[in-house]
Amino acid sequence: MQLENIETTELVFQGSISEVFMEHIYEDGFDENGGLKCFAINFYQGEELLFHSGHYGTESYVFLKTEEEVHKLEQWCKQYPIISRVDRYEEL
Repeated sequence: MQLENIETTELVFQGSISEVFMEHIYEDGFDENGGLKCFAINFYQGEELLFHSGHYGTESYVFLKTEEEVHKLEQWCKQYPIISRVDRYEEL
């Protein structure tokens, strides 16, 4: 569902990933240099945050639970030179 945010004039989508959201990302989600236009994207499963992309896609966080998931993500990132580094953080 697309929401109006009159306070910040940002475009806000909330709810399940919809056709409208996907069309917006595909058709108008990137600037002329291929950078993400969205300041932040958050994906949740229920109350659990799975993915956060901030500062127009320059800082992304993927919340993983196992070493195997971390290893797979690290290997996947090696395919894309634009990904300059992968930092690992563990909850205490």
